[in-house]
Amino acid sequence: MFIGVVGQTLVLWIVFQLITTLANASAADAKHARIQRALAECSQALLNRTTDQPLKTALRSLLDATDGHYAYIDINRTDEAGNITWEIVAEAVGDDYPDGDPTFTSGSYDQMSVALERLRKGEPVAVRTSELAMPIRARYEKEGIKAELVAPIFIGERWVGSLGYTDHIREGSWSQIEIDGLMRAAEMVGAYWERETAREGLMELAQAKDRFIAAVSHELRTPLAAVVGFAGELASGVNGYSPEEASEIASMIYTQSLELTHLVDDLLTSERAASGNLTIKPRELALLDECRDIVGSVAVEGTVSVEGEPTTAWADSLRARQIIRNLLTNASRYGGSTIVVEVGSSQGAATVTVKDDGAGVRHIDVDRIFDHYYRSQGHGSVPDSVGLGLSVARQLARLMGGDIAYRRRGGWTHFELSLPLSAPTEAVTPEMPELGWEAPDGLTTQSSNGGAPIASTLNSQASRS
Repeated sequence: MFIGVVGQTLVLWIVFQLITTLANASAADAKHARIQRALAECSQALLNRTTDQPLKTALRSLLDATDGHYAYIDINRTDEAGNITWEIVAEAVGDDYPDGDPTFTSGSYDQMSVALERLRKGEPVAVRTSELAMPIRARYEKEGIKAELVAPIFIGERWVGSLGYTDHIREGSWSQIEIDGLMRAAEMVGAYWERETAREGLMELAQAKDRFIAAVSHELRTPLAAVVGFAGELASGVNGYSPEEASEIASMIYTQSLELTHLVDDLLTSERAASGNLTIKPRELALLDECRDIVGSVAVEGTVSVEGEPTTAWADSLRARQIIRNLLTNASRYGGSTIVVEVGSSQGAATVTVKDDGAGVRHIDVDRIFDHYYRSQGHGSVPDSVGLGLSVARQLARLMGGDIAYRRRGGWTHFELSLPLSAPTEAVTPEMPELGWEAPDGLTTQSSNGGAPIASTLNSQASRS
């Protein structure tokens, strides 16, 4: 009788386990099917742009298929100290989200080093608030987050942001189905950003061509009109002017002709450098004397002074003068009324720093001021400039084994040219500029109340290790 009871109990236990296993398998299959449907909807939203907020639409589909209460997409940034930070640019809130709006919309990884390393390696991260250390744990608790699942977003080999869910009720584990689905969705978002960047790049290229033609026409027409006008005055009767007046008109013709020459030089230099046909003939160059000579020959508004110590550089005289002239012209057009040219040496290189007391470059323009044909749209910009001066200057500096850097120090804008102090022992291979990745202009903070455009450069140094 005892064996019979034990046997019956064992049978019942086995049946119960089978039923539980089948139920769990059925639930897992149902969840897998929901996530697959969500991924299909996510793909459709990102590929076909069926709505004006494709990222939010994709997040809404993903959130409905999981146990999460909030879904988000963030992009990487870099703070002044060089630390990687994050900022949410799209979000979706579940129907059972606790009362109140999400407020944890930006932050730093400085207290989550393990998560940072896993994301950099392309691995998902599961977070339990109870296992976090203070003070980041207190921030999670204040937001009501019990658990979080994060997947990295990559463009090529570069980690640019993250896609994540948060659970505000349970602190259980995320299923492998949810983890795999989130990783796949992160790949879709990365591909979407890459396509958007390429699309906007093509649009910007077409617009840049039109702006370039208009700007070149304007910059050629302005000095050319002055040359023709002044020359016409002299041709119509030079005897009608005093020697002083005639000399002044001739000086104006000369100055405007130089403007034309400099513009054509920049255009030709840019094209030759791009095609690899630019010849560099370096020699020993007395930088202080060159700078004094250039300042005396370039028409610059405001006060200009040359300071420093005699320094010899190994550079092409013609190209070095072109660089310094472009930096002076840039400071005169966009900078303050006081310009200082400093000559010296630093870290084994000869340096020429052109600084002014103007407002400086807007933060969102810093990474693009050396791009071909790029013109800042901020205060003090010149709407009809070609946008070649700084890009040509950096091209030439790098072809001579140097570089140009922008810095903002103590209320002054610094453009520092560095050149070799002496001839290299072997041929110098110029280091070409590294192309950064920018968030598409259409990328917005897609919260429940709309949001505003975010103009930012994604972190370009956080790469897969």
